[in-house]
Amino acid sequence: MSIGVSLTRIDWTRTAMRRIFTPFALLILSNFVHAQDEWMAMYLQGKKVGYSSFESKTVATGRFSESVSVFNGKMLGSDLSIKITNRTWSDKELRATRMEFDLESGGKLQKVVATFDATSINATSEMGGRKTKKSIPVPTGAFITDDAMTLFLHGQPPKDIYVFDPNTLELVRCEPKEAGKETVDTPLGKVEATVIDVRDPRAPMKIYLSAKGDFIKATGPFGLEIRPATKQEALATGEMVDIAVASSITPDKEIEDFLNTKTLNLRFTGADLSKLPSDAHQTVTKDGDGWVVKIHPVRPDEVESSNKLAPSEWILDDIHIPCTQQKFIDLSRSIAGMNLPQIVRAEKIRLYVHGKIKANAGIGVLRDADDILATSDGVCRDHAILMATLLRADGIPTRLVSGLVYGMGAFYYHAWVEIWTGEEWLGLDSTRPTPAIDATHIKIGQGTVGQAFTSFLLDGAKITVINP
Repeated sequence: MSIGVSLTRIDWTRTAMRRIFTPFALLILSNFVHAQDEWMAMYLQGKKVGYSSFESKTVATGRFSESVSVFNGKMLGSDLSIKITNRTWSDKELRATRMEFDLESGGKLQKVVATFDATSINATSEMGGRKTKKSIPVPTGAFITDDAMTLFLHGQPPKDIYVFDPNTLELVRCEPKEAGKETVDTPLGKVEATVIDVRDPRAPMKIYLSAKGDFIKATGPFGLEIRPATKQEALATGEMVDIAVASSITPDKEIEDFLNTKTLNLRFTGADLSKLPSDAHQTVTKDGDGWVVKIHPVRPDEVESSNKLAPSEWILDDIHIPCTQQKFIDLSRSIAGMNLPQIVRAEKIRLYVHGKIKANAGIGVLRDADDILATSDGVCRDHAILMATLLRADGIPTRLVSGLVYGMGAFYYHAWVEIWTGEEWLGLDSTRPTPAIDATHIKIGQGTVGQAFTSFLLDGAKITVINP
């Protein structure tokens, strides 16, 4: 390999990795545990990265609570700050009746309002003057709250607890369960604590309670710890931890020439991969105490035309994907042209987004395609949302994908899209310079915006490269 090619590869890797944004920071804050303490400090891998304040009062209809959670850190070298303000009105049984969220990051403000009744949720998300509305059916028997742990602190919670996710306007089922006793360190010495597992599929956490039921601390993915603090301690300046690096997974050996890797076999231990997609892109099988993932992406030059139709939902509007807006239809036609094969039109759109979006890892909220197009900057999720909008506007069935991708010696959380070829789903990644995605793309979640971006994390996973 020539020196020139090596430098080009290094420069591209740095640029592409800066575009990657893991939803981890936002999950931490939206899944934050409201204990009885008014102030808490947040630590990641032993370094202070944020805080939360919480207050609650009894009102005539039940309870009103307000929390403010702040994360300050870095995303692959760029400063990243996220602030979430949540106001919740609940009835006397602690069932949510109304929620309001202000999500602020990188100069962007997303406002979400949700009202609840027995059968549905009416939610509105607004950013930059554009509103998105969504009606969400409530599962029979579901108990909807802003925080599953609050219910546990008030006694044995219902079985079917759902938390509203303001980022995707989705209901997420959470299961808090007692998980025995454990001795933990506190400022006053070692104490025996009752451990509560909060099984949130986005970011599971463990809550530690004293014998009196007082909150001791909470722990989460990638070395997260939240513990009570004075206001002064909570607001004190912390250290700028790089969240992308903290959440990355380094395999046992380097993957050479990864951009041109067409097939890859990996073995995972330390994580449950039973929910990973197994399809034309990758095959997932149980292997003793671990899982083997064989990645064999569909390549554009292997696509054959077919008359099979994808479900119509993949060409319709979704939250943040206003593909039926005339301006996106006109733009997609101007980019892709008319009467060309679908794969050719899709590649033209992919190249447009690749050249349009400048890297900006300092925006930590999920954005609408309108805002992404107007600012022409963002991270991998912004790439995927804008590309999905333009592809659907052109009549090409498209779904969102979240997962991991390799670069700089580790796997980082990432997002891309897949289009329906008539036979199978073909992956397209506009953060990459080449048409075909490489075999280091590992799918975790796929589908709608909500399905893709409320996917689970592979905390604690170890990766062994079987063969490159």
